[in-house]
Amino acid sequence: MRRERELYKNEDLKLYVNSNGLSQRDIILIALGSEGCCPKNVTDVKKSLVEAGQRKASVWPISTRLNTAVDMAIKTVDGWELTNQGKEHIQNLGVPLKSEAVIKVSMDLRNLVETSIKDSVTKEFVLEAVGCFEASHYRAAVLLSWVGALNLLYEHVCSQRLNDFNVEAKRRDAKWKDATTIDDLARLKEYDFLQIASATSMFGKSVKNELEQRLKLRNGCGHPNSLALGENAVANHLEILILNVFKKF
Repeated sequence: MRRERELYKNEDLKLYVNSNGLSQRDIILIALGSEGCCPKNVTDVKKSLVEAGQRKASVWPISTRLNTAVDMAIKTVDGWELTNQGKEHIQNLGVPLKSEAVIKVSMDLRNLVETSIKDSVTKEFVLEAVGCFEASHYRAAVLLSWVGALNLLYEHVCSQRLNDFNVEAKRRDAKWKDATTIDDLARLKEYDFLQIASATSMFGKSVKNELEQRLKLRNGCGHPNSLALGENAVANHLEILILNVFKKF
């Protein structure tokens, strides 16, 4: 059976099932929500709970408790699993359930931090962006991820494309003073930086257009307004940055 991505990790399960005031039924339902809400048999549930610190769960009547959880859990050919009402119930208990999009983007970004991103400043911004995304602080995730991506682009220019960049910047503005550091590049408006970077073939027109949209979203999130964001929109924003900046530079 294919295992779905985790909605919350097993190592986090101990934080949720050892809270005060939870019934056996609620603890068992929470255990069903780990590892992507994939179907689990009674043995799986007991094992995960014992490993999470609920040692007495080894003798709990798991099936009985689930049978009484009307509309919250069902038994399929693959095992017990949560219904939508069950997922809503454990979220009301304070257990966060995240969609596939959230988990995929979070995992991709964390993997990039561990394996590919070397600049310490960029790492810090990306990790903070991931944390905000996972906590549903979507505006902050957009802001921090953009700053991390921009810093990575600045670093690339300074280390590999500085002469080309300065030539193009001066062609556009005769008063441009050659940049030698990231702080110098930050003198430019971010939109103008993207135009110059594209003109020097750091990336093509299509990527530039996408990055302009990321910048517009960043600007929308950075000022008081009525803009509403959901996890899918922010997941898309982050995925574009992953594919076109974090993995390439």
